[in-house]
Amino acid sequence: MSWLTAEDHMEIVETLYLYARAIDAKELGLLERVFTSDAAIHYDVPGGSRLSYGELVPWLASALAMFRMTQHVVTNPIVEVLDGRVRSAAYLTATHEQVGLDGRKTTFIDHGIYKDDWLKTPGGWRIRARRLQRFFMRGDFQVPDQCKSYPEAPAKIALQGGDD
Repeated sequence: MSWLTAEDHMEIVETLYLYARAIDAKELGLLERVFTSDAAIHYDVPGGSRLSYGELVPWLASALAMFRMTQHVVTNPIVEVLDGRVRSAAYLTATHEQVGLDGRKTTFIDHGIYKDDWLKTPGGWRIRARRLQRFFMRGDFQVPDQCKSYPEAPAKIALQGGDD
């Protein structure tokens, strides 16, 4: 493959955004529309991990529970074909709020970049390899045993328009 259609490009960008929505809504079943079943994921951050797709969902469910809310903003996506492979890079700004066992709220913000390899499947474009590289973090992080647990998002995030 030496080129992408405008539709391919848009689908890849929309899939990047769907990942952020799935994480923030803690609707991890949506990740089936983001990753191939044999994807390799490397969160190259402190406390991160190298995971297969099969390991990703339970790991994220546990990791995200320490946050009352998150907001992952994915920007400046670049999608290109290099050596016959479709790759993308997109900046990340991810805000995380925690509530300590004492009720104190803290916030930290991660800044980084997602680097992804893509595969066109019958169901659409999917990430087959992802690496999150952190640039820097600012704010206060509480270790899991110091904060309340939130296995669900504080409010549902609509995937379609409307006031629901």
